[in-house]
Amino acid sequence: MKYIFTILSLSVLACFSSCDKGTTNLFAVTPGDTTTKGSSIELSFNSKTVGVTDYSINGSPFIAISASILQANDVTWDNKIVVTDYKLNQFGLNLSSVNSTSSGTYTVTDNSSTFTDDSSGIHKTYSIGVGSTVTITQANYPIEGTMNLNLYYNHVLTPATGSFKIYY
Repeated sequence: MKYIFTILSLSVLACFSSCDKGTTNLFAVTPGDTTTKGSSIELSFNSKTVGVTDYSINGSPFIAISASILQANDVTWDNKIVVTDYKLNQFGLNLSSVNSTSSGTYTVTDNSSTFTDDSSGIHKTYSIGVGSTVTITQANYPIEGTMNLNLYYNHVLTPATGSFKIYY
């Protein structure tokens, strides 16, 4: 009986020593997201201004900022700006717009773009209205420009203006 107990004890000890301790990150970060040094974005609306710059904690992105300009076909260029705020500290942005050249004024042409205000503990998601514009002043990285957005929440229009400089 003593030998059986010893064998069982060693088996349990071996299992615990080889098992994963279940360590997890405080914030779940989607693979591929990055935080780029020097990137920034700012948006003014409802008499307030919210803005984010890149930063990380223990090497994990707190806020991921990205932008891209790609030629969709012979006559259309697509611009996408994404801000993902893992902390719900400032705002989130998912903005898509189109233009006929790589720089200049891009226009929002569908209802898929959104802006989420998480400042001051508010969690309010606006839709970005068709006709909102993004002006690209530099199409190569760092991508720079300004925004003139029509934000809608419960059919109420809120104009918003902003600027950005994104390195990724």
